[in-house]
Amino acid sequence: MRAARRAGLTALLLTASAVGAEQARTYFERTDSNEDGVVSREEYRHRMIEVFFSADGNRDGSLALEELVDGDPELFDEADADGDGRVGLREFLEFRASGFERADANNDGGLSWEEMP
Repeated sequence: MRAARRAGLTALLLTASAVGAEQARTYFERTDSNEDGVVSREEYRHRMIEVFFSADGNRDGSLALEELVDGDPELFDEADADGDGRVGLREFLEFRASGFERADANNDGGLSWEEMP
């Protein structure tokens, strides 16, 4: 069960397109905490903090590629801004925020289901 949860978290960590449409929809709905059909920056950030700490299996406050089931080394390296082989919370949130901005096609500060990659 924990491995399946970590696999799902890993997919959300890296990209919604890494999972099937049904599972991606479930992740989207979990992130849309006020259920208005749009994931705001605040909702996204809150969910990404949850994802980070759920994926941090050894509870050391950073993520190593080995902690991520099916982690993409290239995306991991991109998120690892300081190149130390670990992704801290700040690096993780900055990396995910840039993904949010790229996905926000209409620049309204929120992600609709249609804007999801």
